[in-house]
Amino acid sequence: ADTEIAGAFQQALYAPSDVLDLSAVIRTDRNSSFGRFTTGRLAAAWRPFSDTTIRAAIATGFRAPSLDERFGDYPTQFFVGNPNLQPEESTSYEVGVEQEFAGGAVLSVTAFRLEVSNLIQTTSAFDTLENVSGVSVRQGVELAATLPVGADSELGLSYTYTDAVRPSRANPSIDTPLTRVPRDMLGVTLDTKLSDRLTAGAELRYIGGLLDNDPNTFAVEAMPDVTILNARFAYQLSDQTEAYLRIENLTDRTYELANGYNSSERAVYVGVSAKF
Repeated sequence: ADTEIAGAFQQALYAPSDVLDLSAVIRTDRNSSFGRFTTGRLAAAWRPFSDTTIRAAIATGFRAPSLDERFGDYPTQFFVGNPNLQPEESTSYEVGVEQEFAGGAVLSVTAFRLEVSNLIQTTSAFDTLENVSGVSVRQGVELAATLPVGADSELGLSYTYTDAVRPSRANPSIDTPLTRVPRDMLGVTLDTKLSDRLTAGAELRYIGGLLDNDPNTFAVEAMPDVTILNARFAYQLSDQTEAYLRIENLTDRTYELANGYNSSERAVYVGVSAKF
């Protein structure tokens, strides 16, 4: 099987005053299997005070099913794709405020809502995929903050709460929790400058409230919470070139974000990046 995709987008940016920025994007995609889809996004940022920014956005989107979702064939797992799948279509909304404080601290709060029609999910028998009838919703709030620590370090905090539901198969008028969407995500970062050329950073990530289906009983169950520690170092070779070392899952935790699919153990990345 094959699919051809072509698209084009146009973006307009407009600042009617020093305190207001507006943006609009319209995009057209043509999928050889599903035809043409037009989506767009409108956004605004308003600064009522020099240290306060209020943002809002609304957008539409679509996602066509992949070739694997339509035609994948895994006989040893008794799973096949569904060639009758239709694209997902979505509408998203967000509104937030960012506040800067004396000393360099920044705090932001954002509320969001994502509505998806024709959500692609596994069937109750887990032998293929289907489009979920009705509208599935993900909504919640994001909190983020950065705080200077001394002259050469910065502490970052982030937390996202997500309430994710889909219409029940048995009764579409009743919502049921959406699997594989974490309810709680917490991040703590610390970045510091060790010398004129060397920087280091650490990140602690917590993922909780994750639900998934038991591969044997097919019942929805709570997944164990996960806490992961990452580290990174960067050395400035020149004004344009940087060498870096990144270690993910520093403590070599064994964990799953999808039931039955193990995540990577400790992983080390070494590289060089350059800008021109």
